[in-house]
Amino acid sequence: MLLYTLAVAAACAIALERWLQRRFSRRKAVTCAIVWTLAVCLPLAWEFFGLSAELLGLLGTIDVPSLDVELSSLSALSPPSDFAGGLIFALPLGAALLVFSRRSRTRTSVPWWGAAYGAIVVLTMTAAAELVITPALLWLLVGGALTAVSGGVGAAIAELIADRRVTARGIAIGVLAGACGAATATAWLTWQWAIVIGVAGGAIGHLLGKAISRRRTDAESARLGSALVAGPAVAALLLGLFGLGSGLVHTGSPAWFIDQATGVALALAWALGVAWALRLTILRRASEPPPR
Repeated sequence: MLLYTLAVAAACAIALERWLQRRFSRRKAVTCAIVWTLAVCLPLAWEFFGLSAELLGLLGTIDVPSLDVELSSLSALSPPSDFAGGLIFALPLGAALLVFSRRSRTRTSVPWWGAAYGAIVVLTMTAAAELVITPALLWLLVGGALTAVSGGVGAAIAELIADRRVTARGIAIGVLAGACGAATATAWLTWQWAIVIGVAGGAIGHLLGKAISRRRTDAESARLGSALVAGPAVAALLLGLFGLGSGLVHTGSPAWFIDQATGVALALAWALGVAWALRLTILRRASEPPPR
């Protein structure tokens, strides 16, 4: 788990540094990425991955009895705790993009295929965390891919309804939202709910990005940030509602849903707060007036 945590933190640092170099000097980009990793990724990993006993119940690390695993019933797996990965990688990174996209347009636009590439990276990292080939890994790969594809479908439906057209860029961003949702919750759910998580994450990510990009000069980064935030958030909340054997629908108790919602709020609030602090300090140009 420690290796996985460090790998996710390193991936987040590299992704943020590469994106910031489009807008700032290399020194500022590297400094910001290091601070972000130490202040956001590692503290959230400490909480969500069960390294802290106080929040052991949050986001997939809740202690539930192990279930018998049969190849014919892959949905009844005891879920791996590393599925909080979407909330220490995707959601904080998306929050940073949303805050930083308030600046002037980047020197080079964000290519739409970068979203699809990011989706592959997220799924690969999550699968690699299992380290051994097991039925759990098989379901992780199948369910994760299913959720990612469903995210593209959800984004296409939302785009068709809102804009009367479907674009490859919109589908790619939906796939990213679905993949981030898979990194948060898929192993806990049946394949039906894996599809629901993907469709909901892709659709909400597209609509959120469309709404926010209207108020941002860097619309591409706002859309990507929205997908990164929406995927894990939607997955975690739906997990609290429909999680196998623990969700509100199955148990009638809101306790786990409250845990999930608390975890999402914690990750988002902390990431936004640190991002704003970085924007007002390290990333603020001397000639730039204070943001309103």
